[in-house]
Amino acid sequence: IRLQTAADRLLGKNKSGDVYLGEGQLLEEPSKLSENVWENLDAIGAFCRKQTGVKCYLMLVPDAASVQREKLPAYAPVADQAEQLEEIRSEIPLYEMLREHREESLYYRTDHHWTTLGARYAYQSAAGQMGLPGAENGAEKKLYPVSDSFQGTLAARSGYRVPDDTIEVYWPDQEEELVVTYV
Repeated sequence: IRLQTAADRLLGKNKSGDVYLGEGQLLEEPSKLSENVWENLDAIGAFCRKQTGVKCYLMLVPDAASVQREKLPAYAPVADQAEQLEEIRSEIPLYEMLREHREESLYYRTDHHWTTLGARYAYQSAAGQMGLPGAENGAEKKLYPVSDSFQGTLAARSGYRVPDDTIEVYWPDQEEELVVTYV
């Protein structure tokens, strides 16, 4: 894969399969809405209506190519995921909130998943709507690195080499004593 990707780069290509070589980051081409998206949403809605006394929520998570589209190569023909999501829901607070923080490390450079920081912003957005604790921005929590050599699936699939990612976690201010029992 790396040999083919290197040859393609010599020819000026900046896409390998469905992975773009963006500005210091790999970005997966967003998939278009599937034909059965409305059927799936109807099924989710029917399930939620049957759950009496239980609140149901759905979080539509945009991907890096949509939130950080400025990092895509010039003229990359990527569908506007915001428009696609708009078809499903007229107001997508998570998308707008992530766009506000797009200059931060929300998604891994080498993987399609969001970072711990991106997940924190998503939680804050959802927690506010769901009435969960932690919705307030409050004092910034400190991130602690647990790995500085992560290469994700986009790097493996595309053959592109970008700097390794660092995986970080939030550590609780106060540790709790836990007992785990395997039965």
